[in-house]
Amino acid sequence: MKNEIRSISIKRDVRTDKEEDLFCIQCGRTTSHKVLSSIDLEFAEPDLPERSLRSADILSCSRCHEISFKDKEEFVDNAEITCTGPPAQIYPLRQDFIISRCIEGKDVTEYTFEILEMYYQTIQAIYSGSFLLAAVGMRAIAEEVCRFLKAPHKDLSCMIHILKSKKTITSKIADKLHFLRKLGNKAAHKGKPPSREHIIKAMEFVGQLLYEVYVLKKKKSILSSTC
Repeated sequence: MKNEIRSISIKRDVRTDKEEDLFCIQCGRTTSHKVLSSIDLEFAEPDLPERSLRSADILSCSRCHEISFKDKEEFVDNAEITCTGPPAQIYPLRQDFIISRCIEGKDVTEYTFEILEMYYQTIQAIYSGSFLLAAVGMRAIAEEVCRFLKAPHKDLSCMIHILKSKKTITSKIADKLHFLRKLGNKAAHKGKPPSREHIIKAMEFVGQLLYEVYVLKKKKSILSSTC
């Protein structure tokens, strides 16, 4: 029958020796996870020259034994060339944890609408596995921070230099801004997305930066007085 999906094979595998590194919500960092069980499904549509390979894993954190579920899909054409499918989905979702870890206990009313919009858009990029876009978003956040501090220039590197030379920001904050600038430049110009662990740590870095600039900007220990 035309357009009928033809299932090729279903295989259940109880794995006792396979492990992989995942970000654990309970531990708050990347840990080794043991694959407790896995189901592999391979199917094809007669009208299409490719097969779909889908796997569902049950994993347990080696430190706290928190259970996670992983769903991944890939495609194989007739030449047996594997094409990566959409990013693997991990449940429970890590998105809410990343957000809360960055801004938990911090008064978001201190932030501008523009910076919050960029912040949450970047979080969404991380959640969808678009680390290239997330890195570009972080650079945009750095540029918006400089505009918020009224840096009189369009080039981000110059903006940071001017703010530092005028003692509007400390060297510590300038270093963070340069870090985000370089991360975004590498993604935009070289097309190289950061690793998952690197991008999550960088996003926590963004949360710290926003807190320092928008919430603690009047404290001399963070920002020098502009008067």
